[in-house]
Amino acid sequence: YDEEVNKENDRESRVVEANSVEQEVESINKGEVRRALKRMKRGKAVGPDDIPVEVWKCLGEMAVEFLTRLFNNILESERMPEEWRRSEHL
Repeated sequence: YDEEVNKENDRESRVVEANSVEQEVESINKGEVRRALKRMKRGKAVGPDDIPVEVWKCLGEMAVEFLTRLFNNILESERMPEEWRRSEHL
């Protein structure tokens, strides 16, 4: 376990090239966000935002509206926050 967690990560040095495919993507609607929030399990580790699932669920419709706007802004601008590109898996 210790070896796996502490091994040097060469992810930064690897470059992957992918072919870009242009296609129209539909907007995300509030119903999709509500369903996704319902499926999220409580008690899981937080991501880079340090916001636990429980907070999003407690915010109810306010969270649904915020997340729907956020995701659609990302789709429209075609720019994802840099923090979302980084992920640590154990």
